[in-house]
Amino acid sequence: MGYGVAPVHLRHLPAKNERETIHANLLYGDCHMPMTKYENQSLTHKVFQLEECWFVNCTLVECTIFYAGGSYTWENSHFQNCQWKFQGQAQLTIVLLQQLGLVPQPQAGLAVSKTSPAGPVN
Repeated sequence: MGYGVAPVHLRHLPAKNERETIHANLLYGDCHMPMTKYENQSLTHKVFQLEECWFVNCTLVECTIFYAGGSYTWENSHFQNCQWKFQGQAQLTIVLLQQLGLVPQPQAGLAVSKTSPAGPVN
């Protein structure tokens, strides 16, 4: 499972298919969000919104992955040469950590704003 992950609790267990849509009961608010399960796959040059995916035993190669700060899950999955694009609350958190010097400035492959949405920090 990924680091810093809030667990996803399932209301029902779907049939085992390589790709199936399930409805997850997400921790923090009991909201229902459709998730697509990818299992035992090698995925190349695909685009994903991380909060909408559940990766199990997958390898993602040169994919673009958007993350907005919501709950997500993956199990025994690997990301090779993927481009991460942070949005919303995730982007604001990274900008804050960069301004505090706790995270280095963006590198190639990480799409993060270089300016603070609230202005400069002294």
